[in-house]
Amino acid sequence: MPGVLIGFYDCADGVFLGAVHSSATDSSSGTPINFSISTTAENVRLEFYHHHTPEKVPLADQCRAFVDCGQMEVVGGVATVNMNMICALSTGDCDKQPGVRSPGYCKNHPANWPVDSITLGGRTYSKLHAIALMRLPEKGDKSKSVFRHLVAAKLYVLAGNNDSCVAIAIADADAWLMRFPICSRVKPSSKSLKSISASVSLLDDYNNGVLCPPKGDGDIKDCDNDDDDKPDDKSKKR
Repeated sequence: MPGVLIGFYDCADGVFLGAVHSSATDSSSGTPINFSISTTAENVRLEFYHHHTPEKVPLADQCRAFVDCGQMEVVGGVATVNMNMICALSTGDCDKQPGVRSPGYCKNHPANWPVDSITLGGRTYSKLHAIALMRLPEKGDKSKSVFRHLVAAKLYVLAGNNDSCVAIAIADADAWLMRFPICSRVKPSSKSLKSISASVSLLDDYNNGVLCPPKGDGDIKDCDNDDDDKPDDKSKKR
């Protein structure tokens, strides 16, 4: 995600070492990267901050995530960090959540995505790539179903919906997809699927408006979208 402020501190004495902002993802090296830092200390603590309007909101009120001291493994002076930053942020001018519209809505309305890329199972996908994968026929491979539900849940959280009822399920599905990426040919009867079935059921309920966010009737970007971004009457039929 571009626009994230990353601050880094020396774990030995807590000294602030500097800060960078994340940019668009660069995969030219074979590893998706959207920020890099260089420090004189190997053991550092990272702090991540994000908000749609950072100039208007103090850091304490922004979406935050941390990589604490000792959580990074440095090999040859280099460490790679994958951070899944799930943000449920207030848009300021609206008092309610934008709501959810099912995984099918996310698949069929790319213009209404709140982001241009998404990270699942430690892999970053462009919007078009993720949608193409969501449209693959299942053909008995349940990794595709887990992928679809996790994409939708993350998008709805990024749009500003409450994630308190599903945060653990999202983390579980993310970890599962690291072991079984989409198209891993996970059979419906497999033990690997049974290990994640409860979390997937929660994601399904969340995406269909059964849990903490309400069922929405508009797009998923946020509460302040222009009318031009709203789906037409035909797209509201499922």
